[in-house]
Amino acid sequence: GPAALLAVMNRSIKHSLGQHTAEGASDDGLEMAICKVFPDEGRMVFAGARMSLFHSRDGALEELKGDRPAMGYRHIPAEQTYTNQTLMVEPGQRFYLVSDGFIDQVGGPKHRMLGKKRLADLITACWDQPFAAQKDEILAAFHAYRGEESQRDDLSMVGFTLG
Repeated sequence: GPAALLAVMNRSIKHSLGQHTAEGASDDGLEMAICKVFPDEGRMVFAGARMSLFHSRDGALEELKGDRPAMGYRHIPAEQTYTNQTLMVEPGQRFYLVSDGFIDQVGGPKHRMLGKKRLADLITACWDQPFAAQKDEILAAFHAYRGEESQRDDLSMVGFTLG
C-alpha cells in the first residue's frame, strides 16, 4: 500500500544521496504523500511523510495528518515506517495535498505564519471553482499575505476530486 511505497522511497532516496550513514555527503529530503483510491468501495488509503491530506466534508475542510518524519534526511532511519490511513470518500469530494511551504510562510501585518487555519480559509473560499481558478486565487492570496517577506520553502499543492 501507500505506506510501504513511502518506506521504499525513503530507503532509495537515502542510498541515492549517500545519506544512509551518519556521515552522509548531504542532508536533503522531502515531504511526500500517496493516495490510493478504491472508487467501487468508496474509500481511499492515504499515507503521508510530513504531508497532510485536506479534504472537504460537510461543507468544511478537514485534515488527515501524515506521519511526522519526512523522507531521506540523515536523521530519518533507513527503515522508517509510515502509516496507512483509510478514509471513506464520496463522488464530488475535494482533496488537497499541501507541503509545509504554504503553512510555514511568514507574512501578514503581524509577521506570523500563514498556518493551517488561514490556508483552510483560502481553500474553502474558492473550492467550488475549477482547480485552475483555485490555483490563481490561492497563489494570489498567498503572495499578498507574504508581502515583502522572503519565501521560506518550496510550495507544493495538488488538488483533485472524485468524479
